[in-house]
Amino acid sequence: MATLDDAVDGHRELDLSGEIFRILDSKDVPRLVVDYVMFHEMLHLRHPVEHAGARRCIHTPAFKQEEKRFVGAREAKAWLRGLA
Repeated sequence: MATLDDAVDGHRELDLSGEIFRILDSKDVPRLVVDYVMFHEMLHLRHPVEHAGARRCIHTPAFKQEEKRFVGAREAKAWLRGLA
């Protein structure tokens, strides 16, 4: 089963229609974390997956650079890693 930590690291994909939303719906999840996850997911619309032969890059360098613009990203990622 994928975890939010996997999502942060980009190693596996989450079933966004279920698992992640059940976690984010908890009143114990800080607003910063919810905002970060939404920002991250919206970046996927702007920066689609790049393919190179059989390999694919979900979080491209451009994606990662733009993700750094989110104020509080480091704190949100740390909170998400704490779930693992």
